[in-house]
Amino acid sequence: EVQMTAKYLDMFFDSTAESLLKIISSDMQMEKKVEADSLAYQLTRRQFEEGLSTAIDLHTTSAELLKSKATLLQCRLMTMVKEQLVKYYRGETIWTEQ
Repeated sequence: EVQMTAKYLDMFFDSTAESLLKIISSDMQMEKKVEADSLAYQLTRRQFEEGLSTAIDLHTTSAELLKSKATLLQCRLMTMVKEQLVKYYRGETIWTEQ
């Protein structure tokens, strides 16, 4: 039974570490998406100011930028959680009381 538990923990640790790498990759992709959506919003805002774009277009690009930023924050939080989980399974302390 001890061997089964150790095997399970090893599998879970490997899965968590792999998941962490995927989240970090997603984080980098989301940073690029936020950058692109920010540029699109700035361009649309400028077009709106010049009368070349509608308020609906401005609202749409603004909403997309906000959605991208929220997803980026979610990716960053998941990265932090997974990092702490990996530390925990390595036997490192993740919480200290002062």
